Amino acid sequence: MKHLRHTYIFIFQLLLGFTTQANASVYDINPSLIDNKKSCIASPRLCINKIDENIVYIQQHSTQWYRLLNLKLLAIWEIRDNKWLKKEIHHYVGLHNAPPVFLTTVYTLHAKMLFSDGNVEEGTLYANKSVALIKKVNEVSFDADRYAEIIILYNQLQQYDNAIEFIAWINKRIARMGPIHHFPKLQTAIAHTYIQNANYDLALQHYQHALTGFIETKYSLETAETYHNVGRALQGKEKYQQAIPAFESALQWMASAVKVGDYSIEAKNYTQLRLVESLQKNGQHIQAKLLLNEVKPKQVSESRIMLYQQLKLNQSEN
Repeated sequence: MKHLRHTYIFIFQLLLGFTTQANASVYDINPSLIDNKKSCIASPRLCINKIDENIVYIQQHSTQWYRLLNLKLLAIWEIRDNKWLKKEIHHYVGLHNAPPVFLTTVYTLHAKMLFSDGNVEEGTLYANKSVALIKKVNEVSFDADRYAEIIILYNQLQQYDNAIEFIAWINKRIARMGPIHHFPKLQTAIAHTYIQNANYDLALQHYQHALTGFIETKYSLETAETYHNVGRALQGKEKYQQAIPAFESALQWMASAVKVGDYSIEAKNYTQLRLVESLQKNGQHIQAKLLLNEVKPKQVSESRIMLYQQLKLNQSEN
């Protein structure tokens, strides 16, 4: 769901002052897996398991305790399991004295969950809290992932003018930071903004930058979702024939992740529904029917059930 700069410190260094047995327990795990965000997100389910196994050796409410919890929340968001994330994040929303970088993750993800439930008022409250904290944390540093979160929250708050103004400010800074595809999450957030304004050409341009970056960094799930986003932008342009291979590529990248539980079946099914939609629009009704029949209604999220029902209706009419 998806952002902090973590210092690369081996996990055994976090346990000075604990027993030798405790040190050995943590040192025995693959340190890189829970030592930085990139490794954790690359294998979110395994990362979560390792954090749960080893966080008991960390003093509660210490800096490192918050750091591991932050990684866990980001990993759960990566899997796109909203029920799990809601249950987990409920424990931390009230920790107002936690480090600001941790609270920005909590408030951002909590706001997203509230918006997904249609609770706009409370979602707006936490979104504004997150924006304020993110701006405070990033006053003196360039943090592309955090900037992406601000843009996403502005969009969820329907503050599109603020989002566009913030993007213009970022573009002046990012020119000094290297190729823009090195910041794929930020490029994705920018593209989302243009989608909201129906500027599909600019959205496609930024999604392509994001796609290049995610493929380079071998982020499989982000690559999958970016192919999905490319498909959605092409749908906006009514280029359904071009959208079809984009959605097919997304499903190919998702397949293995769904099998091992690193990605939810509900999220994958949404991409399949969009592929069915494009096939129907392109007049490929037989293929659309076969794909739609593979989708089980119980495995469609509540927010996508209307799309599923509309596609079923379209199917019966053709």
